[in-house]
Amino acid sequence: DRELVWLIWVLTPMAFFTIFWLKSGQTLSMQAWRIKLVSDGGGLPGFGQCVIRCLGSIVSAACLGAGYWWCLFDSRGRYWHDRLSGTHLVLLPGKKKPQKS
Repeated sequence: DRELVWLIWVLTPMAFFTIFWLKSGQTLSMQAWRIKLVSDGGGLPGFGQCVIRCLGSIVSAACLGAGYWWCLFDSRGRYWHDRLSGTHLVLLPGKKKPQKS
């Protein structure tokens, strides 16, 4: 029973992120922050890349967050799970506000 509960706890967030990243490269919160996940080739990430990124983020966190802090030292600002999965985050341009006349 415990193993099944643990598996559900791991697979549910992985499925959530993978579905959104495959569809548009963005979760709902990423849309609000104008952040998009892309493959190093520039397109949407593939299924394998999404799974590797999810698993890699667990490793990044498990090492006392070292995989997340790594972006401060990486020349391209990438996390460990970005490097492992061949993906990276991009900041999308903001919408221009209409000018008042």
